[in-house]
Amino acid sequence: MSTLENGVYAITNNAGNRHVGRFPIEELTLLPKPLMALPRGVEGPNFMIQRSDKGYNIKTFGAPTGVWRNSVSAFLLEADKSQDWIITAQRQHGENVYTIERPERGVGWVVDEEEGPKGSQVYVKPLSSAKNQSPQSQFLPNELFNFVKIDRK
Repeated sequence: MSTLENGVYAITNNAGNRHVGRFPIEELTLLPKPLMALPRGVEGPNFMIQRSDKGYNIKTFGAPTGVWRNSVSAFLLEADKSQDWIITAQRQHGENVYTIERPERGVGWVVDEEEGPKGSQVYVKPLSSAKNQSPQSQFLPNELFNFVKIDRK
């Protein structure tokens, strides 16, 4: 587990330092909304991070996140399908750098290498370092996320 405090955060991905979030223009349905590593120059929404009994609850625009069709998505309805995440500091990769995994570990947020007009999809996949759980495990840049706490005074 990490020492991440409850609060509001901006999240960027280490692969290209792009903001993570829901694309600003979404389809007008109540289906879960996929999280993307947004195109360069597009600022992402902030995330509410709240510690829970099983990890952390991550919300964007008030919608909790979970897995839908193998991608990380925000659930506008059916909040019971959301899940808690394990957010772990990866200090060997830098300050404020984390992996985000499912509770069963080894499977977590991975930004797709292909980029479309809305950015790159954030999937839930096995992490490259899942088999090597040493403190110096190396992760790929698309598996690492920077958390910057937003000061709300």
